Amino acid sequence: MRPEGKFMSKKYLNKIIKKYNVDRNDFTQAIIKGSELINQLKNINLNYTGICGSFAKGTTISFNSELDILLSINSTNFDILPNIYNELYNYLINAGYNPYNKNISIGVMVDTYKFNLIPVCKDSQSRYRYVIYKAKTNSYIKTDLSKHTLHVEDSFRTSEIKLLKIWRELHHLNFPSLYLESVIIKCLKKCMYKDIESNFVEILSFLANNLQNTKFLDVDNSSNVISDDLSVYEKIRLANQAQISYQADAWEEVVW
Repeated sequence: MRPEGKFMSKKYLNKIIKKYNVDRNDFTQAIIKGSELINQLKNINLNYTGICGSFAKGTTISFNSELDILLSINSTNFDILPNIYNELYNYLINAGYNPYNKNISIGVMVDTYKFNLIPVCKDSQSRYRYVIYKAKTNSYIKTDLSKHTLHVEDSFRTSEIKLLKIWRELHHLNFPSLYLESVIIKCLKKCMYKDIESNFVEILSFLANNLQNTKFLDVDNSSNVISDDLSVYEKIRLANQAQISYQADAWEEVVW
């Protein structure tokens, strides 16, 4: 491992986190706009279920300050989810919005606020799990999203998660947040808290040397292999950039 002394102190990294930090209070207007949008969606029998993702976990950064909204259908028949997904997309177009397809959600901007609308249905075999449609692979996953939030909260690694998200965005990398969070929590399991510099060096080393050969499973449902969400090429690109960052002479070359 390269000597950490070549890097500047953790003061710089904390400054970067603060630069891109988003206060939850900044979402007040977004929540109001989201409520107006949700009321419209009742016309296609989608009901507000809750807010999930980075806002719920406290890991939002200004690069992607989107609000993830769960919308449930009154059915446990998940086979209709692809139709609901398409119906939601078409409804937003007809309502004058400019939606865009993502993997499990449909993105839409209302004024200056971004939302990810996630159609789900309850899992008939579990009180807490939802069935979510993955448009990218035309498949389904079953998971308890509240467990994902608790997994992050209980890890006390939100600073490292924010910093790696910033690194991801600055270097234009594809690294799904759920996957990213799992990597950090596993990688830093035996590391000290609040030692942001040493911990980030550890993360970069793991990405450069171990990411491609390590399987990551959904914390709630081991049938979901979240490391499969990236192709071999995407993992290699992540590893290569991590190696470059790991060998950098100063943190300014890694995050800025």
